[in-house]
Amino acid sequence: MPEPLLQVSGLSKAFVARGQAGPPIRAVDGLDLAIDRGESVGLVGESGSGKSTVARLVLRLIEPSAGQIEFDGRDITRLGPAALLPVRRRMQAVFQDPYASLNAKFTIRDVLAEPFEVHGLRGAQRTDAGLTSLLESVGLDGSLLGKRTHVLSGGQLQRVAIARALALEPDFIVADESTSALDVSVQAQIVNLFLSIQRARHVAYLFISHDLDLVGHVSDRIAVMYLGIVVETARSRDILRRPLHPYTQALISAVPIPRPELQRERRRVLLKGDPPNAAAVPPGCRFHPRCPIAEAICATEIPPLRPVPGSDGHAVACHLAPDRTEASGRAITEAARGVAARQSGASQPALPDAGDARGPMAPPAKAPEIGQGSPPMRSDA
Repeated sequence: MPEPLLQVSGLSKAFVARGQAGPPIRAVDGLDLAIDRGESVGLVGESGSGKSTVARLVLRLIEPSAGQIEFDGRDITRLGPAALLPVRRRMQAVFQDPYASLNAKFTIRDVLAEPFEVHGLRGAQRTDAGLTSLLESVGLDGSLLGKRTHVLSGGQLQRVAIARALALEPDFIVADESTSALDVSVQAQIVNLFLSIQRARHVAYLFISHDLDLVGHVSDRIAVMYLGIVVETARSRDILRRPLHPYTQALISAVPIPRPELQRERRRVLLKGDPPNAAAVPPGCRFHPRCPIAEAICATEIPPLRPVPGSDGHAVACHLAPDRTEASGRAITEAARGVAARQSGASQPALPDAGDARGPMAPPAKAPEIGQGSPPMRSDA
């Protein structure tokens, strides 16, 4: 069996506030993760679960406190800047806010040429013809080369960010909340662009988001994070059809339907309280203070991430799974499918069956009602 392109073992990161006493903030705590060549892995969880810290760790933008990062069979955990440079050509990132991640003083030509300058590369790709071809690969016109970033829409600028990530023909791209700042119709365009790039170039993705519905569409596998650790992982279709961890079930039950009368019929798992402070991790299962079915063992013993018997790579960190949690998970997903079928008048699931045949993501037929979804940013014309 071929080795993964990215292999993360026991990865941890603790932050210590400067000039302040107290325990460190354990943003990531003993993470294990593997991504194969050409595979897309989704990483989901609430804000503060450690997702973006994982992104920065695997890209070596910050130093890990413990653990190991292997890329294409090479340990890159402690490589210095010079040794990391050729590795960085093969690992790129697309961040959440293109207005913040791209230099506002640059023209689009400067933005796309910068990776070639950093790595000392010349040739046809560095010319205007090469940069135009790069823009066209993400659905933009070469006439934008002379424009500055601030005159582009949010969707256009995110396409430029993707083009820059593709400039050096990487093997691996981290997409960190790369659609959350865009309106829903542009989100669909960007997701479909990621999928078409993957098919054409066999790029591996780590796709980070709080949106489980979107991640389920774009990912082959999903890992669910809570308070610095992975609590459930499986093929996308398995997590969406058979969520076993109570936290995953809560995330799935929160996937919105943009019609209030149907949304009210959804079975919701309402979590009590806010996520605990990462500087004061609860004993036992980290989720137990908010878990609706927690028992005494949950408050005292840490549940390991264990394979689910009879499954294909499904693993869950819960003392009560699958015996106590399977029925509730199926009830949540079946209720979602039933609501969606009545919404559309057809028998179709509300949640994507990712992992079978990931086709293009359709934009919503109707914009979400006020108060649902992300606020719109400027979109493509």
